[in-house]
Amino acid sequence: MLSQVKILSGAKTLMAGCALLAFSSAAWADQTHYNYNVAAGAATALNVPAVNTPISFTCANNTSGYRGVGQATILRVAGQFLEWIGSDVATNTLSSNYASAAGTHIVYCSYVDKDVDIQVLSDTQIQIKNSGTVAMTGVINFVW
Repeated sequence: MLSQVKILSGAKTLMAGCALLAFSSAAWADQTHYNYNVAAGAATALNVPAVNTPISFTCANNTSGYRGVGQATILRVAGQFLEWIGSDVATNTLSSNYASAAGTHIVYCSYVDKDVDIQVLSDTQIQIKNSGTVAMTGVINFVW
């Protein structure tokens, strides 16, 4: 009986150590969430939150009659450009490129007339450009 207790005790210690190792090496994602409200014809800027790491970007435009979604994986290359591959409901195609020039299209976040365009603003920022005739509201998420 004593030998069984020692074996069980050793097994419990081993299992506790494995659990501790699993928790200590687990990856935890960072996330940034933005609600936007962009007037007709206006744009607003957002910082791309991480450098030299893949960032999952999602957007949803919630304005009634103009709803839509888009997504991309973005890489902010330090001091150079943004690079991405993504898709949206407005075009139903892949968009991929790299740029630091303001106004370069990434993805659309609205379906009707592609009014909400996510664009490059610089090598560190994107902009939400509303080319429509009404204010647009929505959500943007970065996860890295």
